[in-house]
Amino acid sequence: MKRLLAICLAVSAISACKDDAQSKSQTSASAAPTQSAIPDDFVVNSFFAQSKNVAVAVDGSVAFGEPGTDTGGGEKVKIVDAGGEPKTKLAYAFVLAKAQTIAATITEEVSGPDIPEGQGKQPPVKVTLTTTAKKKDGPKTQIELAIAKFEMVGAPPELATKLAPLQASLAKVTASYTVGANGETGDLEFAGAESLQRGPGEQILSMVARVQSVLYIPLPTAPVGPGAKWKTTVSQEAATVESIYTFVGKTEAGYAIKLETSSMAAPKTMQDPRSQKKITLEVKGGATYDLTTLLDGPTYKGTGESKTGVIMSENQGPKRTNNEKMSLVIEKGK
Repeated sequence: MKRLLAICLAVSAISACKDDAQSKSQTSASAAPTQSAIPDDFVVNSFFAQSKNVAVAVDGSVAFGEPGTDTGGGEKVKIVDAGGEPKTKLAYAFVLAKAQTIAATITEEVSGPDIPEGQGKQPPVKVTLTTTAKKKDGPKTQIELAIAKFEMVGAPPELATKLAPLQASLAKVTASYTVGANGETGDLEFAGAESLQRGPGEQILSMVARVQSVLYIPLPTAPVGPGAKWKTTVSQEAATVESIYTFVGKTEAGYAIKLETSSMAAPKTMQDPRSQKKITLEVKGGATYDLTTLLDGPTYKGTGESKTGVIMSENQGPKRTNNEKMSLVIEKGK
């Protein structure tokens, strides 16, 4: 599973100019998005927008590099504690052609010296996603994901009219990826994103990718019992992410699993595309999530929070830190 590639944080957005984030950000998910009738003042989050050079996932993982480029990161499950009795082998079993719907509510807040006044706290966004197991591909299952609905929670009624063109464009977008029996997840590939405007639409696709990164859980191949712990460690370029999974137990609601991550990307010097100056970036993050799954589809219930800090300095000068906090609630969709 390549969690390090889930979403990108723009170096060019360090100065957090809303217009630049909308016009200059580029996505690896679409070829050449065109302009559409999306309101100019619509911004999901201009600071942590889709662009290049630093990747930040919903679980707090981080990596330097071009989005969508695999630089050799790998992920293996290691059991730390096999847990108590009874022990059972956990594995995904997808039902082909079965559509399952979840709703993810995302609340973001960014703070720091480079965040323009009034752009730090974003309104909650709710994205309804439908996943369908399409076909078996050897030991893996091909999954298709569709964006059924996009909402801004608590937005005034007049905004719904403004968002209608965006909703229509998002309805044309699909994503595909593979999931193995042990939860190993392939890269997320979008199709139909050509009609999305650079900026808002791309940020929403990034948001979808962040949600998708916790919808499937890497599972150990050996049987485990209640209280079991296992971990994955992923390294990609200068970034390392350690994820600890705890099997809380099995109930009528499903398999309850707690996810805790810690991550860092070592300092790296690069050129700021805006100022053309040499800057040094360092990223640290982490997250905690309580997830519930039936192991026949995506996580259908979850709550948690991730925190990511981006530490930057120019010409070995004083460091300044910008922080992102993101809360996520996953529930069954209607």
